[in-house]
Amino acid sequence: MEQCPIKEMEIKFQCVIDSENTLFEPVPARQVKPEWYKKLSADVETPTGKKIQSIKRCPAMQDWLSMGYLIRNRHTILVWMGEHEDELHGKHQISLAIPLVDDIGEKDIKKLKSFTTPDDLNEYVKVNGLAVAETMHLMRALNIGGHPALQVQGSSWDDKMSFKFKMIQSP
Repeated sequence: MEQCPIKEMEIKFQCVIDSENTLFEPVPARQVKPEWYKKLSADVETPTGKKIQSIKRCPAMQDWLSMGYLIRNRHTILVWMGEHEDELHGKHQISLAIPLVDDIGEKDIKKLKSFTTPDDLNEYVKVNGLAVAETMHLMRALNIGGHPALQVQGSSWDDKMSFKFKMIQSP
């Protein structure tokens, strides 16, 4: 059997927007295995007393939590879903994903959850300085979103937008 000629390999993570490196830090998955998973028993008991296997016995879960890299988020991200109307799509569902400052209070979170339009939400976040400073230039409602419900016709959620974090390049 022939050996691989590469002795060392290097993985380089590079963000399109330099400031994003402070928001999303890649770390080896084995270094951030959640405490709840470490404490989880291999078998769990159902309410009826039957013993079943927990996800700790799942080989795929073990791989996900110990191999490769995770992109860790440094801030709380507000995920807001609502409707928007424009000439191209008509009335459609959208979402916003806004990294919030670390010391945000419950009063502000409650207020953010109450908004029904993306413009009102964006304005409140800007006026009150609630977004992480380096992401303020990304706060445009239609640049952060997901797939419209029309793109998932036939699924069990075809009346809802499919959410995703959409990485964009600033102008």
